[in-house]
Amino acid sequence: MRAGPTRSRAQQQFRAEETPTPSAISTRGEGRSRRTARVSVCVWRKAGGLWRDKEPLLGQGTAERAGEAALTARGTVAATGNRLLDLLPSAQLDRLRPHLAVEALALDQTLQEHGKPVEAVIFPTSGMISIVAMMRDGASVEVGLVGREGMLGVQAVLGDEVSLNAAMVQMPGSALRMPADILEREAQASPQLHAILLRYVQAYLNSATQSAACNRAHLLEQRLARWLLTARDRAGTDRLPLTHELIATMLGVRRAGVTVAAQSLQSAGFIHYAHGRITIADREGLAVAACECYEVTRREYARLLGVDGEYKAPAKVLEFGDQPRT
Repeated sequence: MRAGPTRSRAQQQFRAEETPTPSAISTRGEGRSRRTARVSVCVWRKAGGLWRDKEPLLGQGTAERAGEAALTARGTVAATGNRLLDLLPSAQLDRLRPHLAVEALALDQTLQEHGKPVEAVIFPTSGMISIVAMMRDGASVEVGLVGREGMLGVQAVLGDEVSLNAAMVQMPGSALRMPADILEREAQASPQLHAILLRYVQAYLNSATQSAACNRAHLLEQRLARWLLTARDRAGTDRLPLTHELIATMLGVRRAGVTVAAQSLQSAGFIHYAHGRITIADREGLAVAACECYEVTRREYARLLGVDGEYKAPAKVLEFGDQPRT
């Protein structure tokens, strides 16, 4: 569902530009042919000792402009699009770059399997990954969300090799993949990298424990509002290709309950939903409808990493909104 003519405050705050992805650029002699995909360039500036986002520049979509827009305030180091990686000092990030491979995240793609070794860590640059706990009867419940703010594969940071939970792509996008053993080796060699990764793990664990309390203490409507806000923050878009059935599975509740809660939020004007898409129309109103757990988790990300959990990057990254779930 596309937003109507009246844009929300969150939508007005950011602009997206068309720039070619690295994989979409081919060079033939002096001429170049480009197939452009709608992506967003994130530019950082340093304010008060923390890395904050800067609105992208509107340009002609050339590779040269994309490179210029991706330069950070640290000098000539291009941002990766993943917030956790972009928090690293330039020298440390340069050590990791040769080991980072661009990877597309396809809808419903399995990235980790229950009880299987963790061979790679994933740093999303767009899209969203759900981490789910699997039951013996085949049922599953979401226990975590990962987007551009973090990484999948925290086991490598903690010295483990096996994933207790499964992980799958809930919103398509792109990511940077690195062998888990290389990240573990680099973290052991760099106290600064190790400290940043451990702080992310702490923020992730805090979010998981808060969600456990939320599931017991708060109404489904409040929990749904919190989940939608968190999904928006992780994916970086107001347009979420999500069905009520999927949300019910993620929240561990009946689909009928999600439908009733969604109808209430839509009647209040906070969201619109139709045909496998949910659009957040009023983020501020949805935040009021959510329980306290949303703000608690955001504050924890800010406290531990100097990162606002909302991750105020350009809202449109990939045009996956036109491909609703069925």
